[in-house]
Amino acid sequence: MLEQVPWDDGTGHENIDLIKSIEAGPWVNMNGTPDDSEGTALGAIFIPIQAKWRDGNAGFPSEQAIDWTSRVINVGGMYTWAVARVDNGFALPQFNQLLEINEAIKNGFEPGEQYNVTFRIKDQINNSPLQNISVIADKLEQKTEANGEALFSLAAGNHNVRISHPNYEEIRSSLGVYKDTILDFSLTERARAVKFQLYSENTGNPLPNISVLAGDEELFTGLNGMAIFNLYNGQYEYSLSHPDYFTKSSVLELTKDTTIQVLMITNKASVKFRVYSDEKPISNAAIRINEGSLTTNQTGIARFEDLIRFEQFDWSVSKEGYENLEGTLSLKNDTTVNLNLKLQTSTQGQKFPGVFMFPNPAQSKLNFESGDIITRLEIYDLRGALLVSEENHKNNAVVDIFSWEDGVYLARVYRAGLRTINLKLIKN
Repeated sequence: MLEQVPWDDGTGHENIDLIKSIEAGPWVNMNGTPDDSEGTALGAIFIPIQAKWRDGNAGFPSEQAIDWTSRVINVGGMYTWAVARVDNGFALPQFNQLLEINEAIKNGFEPGEQYNVTFRIKDQINNSPLQNISVIADKLEQKTEANGEALFSLAAGNHNVRISHPNYEEIRSSLGVYKDTILDFSLTERARAVKFQLYSENTGNPLPNISVLAGDEELFTGLNGMAIFNLYNGQYEYSLSHPDYFTKSSVLELTKDTTIQVLMITNKASVKFRVYSDEKPISNAAIRINEGSLTTNQTGIARFEDLIRFEQFDWSVSKEGYENLEGTLSLKNDTTVNLNLKLQTSTQGQKFPGVFMFPNPAQSKLNFESGDIITRLEIYDLRGALLVSEENHKNNAVVDIFSWEDGVYLARVYRAGLRTINLKLIKN
């Protein structure tokens, strides 16, 4: 037989000439002309189903292929189609096209004839019929009924089919129609992307290592503060948690790809107590807040860390020689509490721990009494100038202040082996 060139744009040339020659034969001689004498051969065609023998575009027009094949076989000739090898990407679609050609010839394909094609669409998981699924064959569109079916009347030949719905993965296919046909398709539900973006309330920066629980699945945010889930439509309870932040919980009604942005609120804060008297820091002042206690450092500061935010705390401050202070704090954020302690005074000769100073205020004589030996007595004005410095070694002492200016003074009482007591006195 004649060596055939690859298939062309459908205008004919050698391929169609040979088909016509076989139709006139089907026996042909070496010149390719009909001849049923001794020594001639049965007419046969051998061409590739793609544009070139070893490569080139696939997609020989199915109707043309069926027409040529039918014409040759109907007159007793032979027809062979060459397809790609199994490891070639064209192999499977070309083999499927051969099956279409074969099916068409078996069913007596007539170009232009109409056939009924029923699409039956089901859910892949529960096998239930799917309603309102879009089925498009070429440019014709139908929606499936309650029974999951969509009926088309399609011309014989090849049709491009698209099956789609927002909640399911789309299917695209090429369909050869050569008889009344029922086609079954199972759709896979489409997963939705749910992206959680978590930020710090204080800094606005992304927060890593936050536990995100959505339904039964748990993820942790990365360095970018994100955790991305692939979930199906439905209702999900979710919670966001971390030891340093308040847990947040809510419910998500999922119908589409969703982004959830959340500011995480820290659940802990600090309280700094700054204790002073007459603008001078007081060290070793005892500060108690609920069940915890600290003493101030040399700068008069004590800091309590990791206290629970939005709770109330009772606090108290004490220092020997000073009046105690106490209060209640509602903690919202990191807080500084400035406290000005007052020296202990008594206007009626109140007895202080170990020392009795009277009268206070005084006009001329100021008396000191103690159950222990007073070893030394000092009195300063508020500028820090030393006015009185007396060795005593008795249980009492008297100081003449008649000539002093009216005002406030500081008395410092020393006792053997005991703490020094600071007392505020008033001259009037």
